[in-house]
Amino acid sequence: MAVKDIVWQRNAQPIADSKIAHRLKSNDALLAIEVACQKQDITLADYLHEDQLRSLMMLLENKVTMRHGDGRQEKRAVIPDNYLLLTKSSLAFPSFWEIDIGTMTGKSRSRFGTRNDFASKIQRYLALFKEQKHEAIFGVRSMRVFTVTKNESYVQSRKKVTENEGGREQFWFTSFADITAATIFTKPIWSVAGCDKKYPFFAAKKHLSN
Repeated sequence: MAVKDIVWQRNAQPIADSKIAHRLKSNDALLAIEVACQKQDITLADYLHEDQLRSLMMLLENKVTMRHGDGRQEKRAVIPDNYLLLTKSSLAFPSFWEIDIGTMTGKSRSRFGTRNDFASKIQRYLALFKEQKHEAIFGVRSMRVFTVTKNESYVQSRKKVTENEGGREQFWFTSFADITAATIFTKPIWSVAGCDKKYPFFAAKKHLSN
């Protein structure tokens, strides 16, 4: 990358330590993906990071309807950490990615008001898929959401929260320790919502079992 390719922001605000840690982990995951692609004849055809996705979603006014416990409805944006389009043997694999460093509560006890917990994030994704807004924006009918999180305990707890919210085989989970260039695509490191086994990255839906 040349200096001219760097996107500079004017009047940037100080970045919190947690945000720096999040970006570093996101970069680690992306590096593992890029190296794995080079070694396994897989193409990273498109990539958008969080800031680009936020701008895109806001520009398109892409918000989904959230329903609260008190009956109120609220429009909220879905901002993934990353969007990737991988191609392999002429097949396309679009996906959203979440980098979870463990700073977000699994599910808040509050039944009212705006929540920023992991359960709310899953609800927004489910609403996005139900309203088919991902298809309108990215031109694809099906997408998976890959979450990379702190450790195996978080993998299982995030998977459980997702299942409790109604999420199933679109949601995949692994840990930072398990995601390397040698494992990310070929090894069964991914736990899938609604399934007991772990699977490799490109496992077809028909091969997933409860």
